[in-house]
Amino acid sequence: MFYRDRPLVRQAVLAAGTVLLLALGGDLQAQEPPEPEPNYLRPAEPCPSDPQVLATQLLADLPSYANRVSSRNLDLSTNPIQPVTTILVASAPDFTPLELSQMSPAGAASDREPDAGLQQVFFTTLERQYWQGQPTSLQHHHWLFLTPTQDGWHMALLFSSLGTYPSSGPLGSGSRPPTPPQESSDGIVGQAVRLWLRDCRAEAVFPPDAEVEISPGPSTNP
Repeated sequence: MFYRDRPLVRQAVLAAGTVLLLALGGDLQAQEPPEPEPNYLRPAEPCPSDPQVLATQLLADLPSYANRVSSRNLDLSTNPIQPVTTILVASAPDFTPLELSQMSPAGAASDREPDAGLQQVFFTTLERQYWQGQPTSLQHHHWLFLTPTQDGWHMALLFSSLGTYPSSGPLGSGSRPPTPPQESSDGIVGQAVRLWLRDCRAEAVFPPDAEVEISPGPSTNP
């Protein structure tokens, strides 16, 4: 009985194997090729060589850079604790140059001639200072000098002038005029500018979300 049914068993096994192979082959053909794994690394963005494009991107990132510098420099051991200042926004850059002789407090003439390689940038930062639970709005007017080198742009000098916000109204109505410009290259904003330029030269800054539009904005020159 067993020997007589062996051919039938063999045919059944071959038929089942053929059906299984056809099914597996159809599944393999239906499978799509695996998608490439996403690259979560941000692509490098070359630092702009155009000083106006550079300054526009710099001022867009300046508040976050300056606030990180301010947090690192905050000394909680002093008594009383220093007022906490936060930069809210930086204005659009103004590229209208001034004569370097105007750096003199008395406006006297200077023998120093303007360097053609220096790029002057004027901008304003709106800041909020907290002292004893009370907020105070301030604005700094900045005069930035950028100089080109072989590896990119560097900060040469920064002058700043402090004023109240809002600054509208005649001077005789109780509003204070801005303070005289003073060299502030080692201040919070100066350190932030240097850090951003360093990151930009290293192609480590985030590219702008949209095309940079150069438009000189309303900025009060110090």
